[in-house]
Amino acid sequence: MSKIALYFLRSSEQKIATDMLRYSMHLDELNKSLADFPQLSIYEKFYGLSTKDLGLYALVDNKIAGAVWIRLLKAEDGAMAYVDANTPVLNIAVIPELRKRGIASEMLEQFLQEAG
Repeated sequence: MSKIALYFLRSSEQKIATDMLRYSMHLDELNKSLADFPQLSIYEKFYGLSTKDLGLYALVDNKIAGAVWIRLLKAEDGAMAYVDANTPVLNIAVIPELRKRGIASEMLEQFLQEAG
């Protein structure tokens, strides 16, 4: 496999978070789209417009291979895995054809260093 390149996920690249959310929630395996689950938009809508949003994405052969990002959400947002107002919700995704190649591990390792 080609080398993995990691980049910060900026607000201008919200489309990456939107596209990767489908894989993060495994909707591709259900043959569903985000339109089928509008409540999931809390995980990507307006990504990067808050200083509490942090993420990165991976490129393999100049193609987006995956992403990891966190958002600090509120109880009323109805987020799955919500803990409290001080604990961000994490999403991680790798496109199906590149899974099981260590991309998620590499992204998460770098992400945790940056988040720390």
